[in-house]
Amino acid sequence: MTIIYLSLLFSSLIISCSNSDSENIDDDLESTQKVNGDLEGRLFIGGDGEGWILDISTGIYNRIPGVDWENKNGTYHALADFSASSIAYNGNEFLTKITKCQKAGDDPLSGYDDCLVIYGVDGTQKQGNHLFEDILGEPKLSRDGQLMAFFYDHDKSDIDPALVIISRDFEPISAISSPGFNVSPSLSWLPDNRIVYDRQQSIYITNNKNTVGTPIVTFDENQGQPKQVTVSLDGKKIAFILQTDATFRTRTATPWIINIDGSGLRQLAQVEAGRRPSFENLAWSPDGKYIFFTHGHVAAATTTDLGLIGGGYVIPSDSNNLVLNDDHPDIIHIRSYFAMKQGRSNVELTTDFSVKEGTVAWIP
Repeated sequence: MTIIYLSLLFSSLIISCSNSDSENIDDDLESTQKVNGDLEGRLFIGGDGEGWILDISTGIYNRIPGVDWENKNGTYHALADFSASSIAYNGNEFLTKITKCQKAGDDPLSGYDDCLVIYGVDGTQKQGNHLFEDILGEPKLSRDGQLMAFFYDHDKSDIDPALVIISRDFEPISAISSPGFNVSPSLSWLPDNRIVYDRQQSIYITNNKNTVGTPIVTFDENQGQPKQVTVSLDGKKIAFILQTDATFRTRTATPWIINIDGSGLRQLAQVEAGRRPSFENLAWSPDGKYIFFTHGHVAAATTTDLGLIGGGYVIPSDSNNLVLNDDHPDIIHIRSYFAMKQGRSNVELTTDFSVKEGTVAWIP
């Protein structure tokens, strides 16, 4: 295991803030009707190029405030890509990652960088800076909003990413590089500023403001590889998926929960006999009583093979091997005006639900 003394090359960067307002595509939709029982809160969907917040109660989508990613926020190069993650269970701030974040007027031969920008809930930029490395996966704000953690490809190898902690002022705190981090590693902050992350067949927990982790559980290859770790509001439990296979179109994975000390491992849900489990995008409800996940999405392969959209589901977080079907009283198949994400004005309630690569957060 190699410790890297963090020497990221930061350069100050004033990043323009978009003036776009939160967009409700169809103002005629009924905004008081409850379409998902008594569930409350919002799903923050900040995956690659998306930028939506779904009101779970009404099923209505709105743009994340300040987001104008289709127009590159009016500032960035045409090749720039955007994704965002919300501060867990709070929603007061969100962290945007911009890859290839050259500005429109920059020298096209100068090379592309990655940027991190912190925005307030109203879309106002609070902090922004340039990083001269490739950020992998989704960077995350700590619960108190004072720290950021992410993986980055410090040696351009794609096989030895470093786990990094920096302050919200972009000052280095800690960094570690360890061969064997997953190709798409994930992390989640604990309330006391420790970090949970996955690496190969194990789930690790670090010390406070530190990137050196200790494994709390290890799985064999037949069980699968832990991915998409996410910690409950009280910091006592970790939800994650165990992935046994994956392609560019879909993954085979099941949802699990484990206590923070490595005890109490249990499978949350399963599929009916003959179906392939494709659970992903787990998110805790703010009160910890429920878990959201998506299932059934298959990406398009060609212009004629459009794949499958899949659906979003909510189940109690104390579930144990719950069989996924629409007839079970404890399973809520999330309904929403999904076509709003496609810019269509004539939309209907549907159980269609999918997200692009990235994380989903359940915020108040």
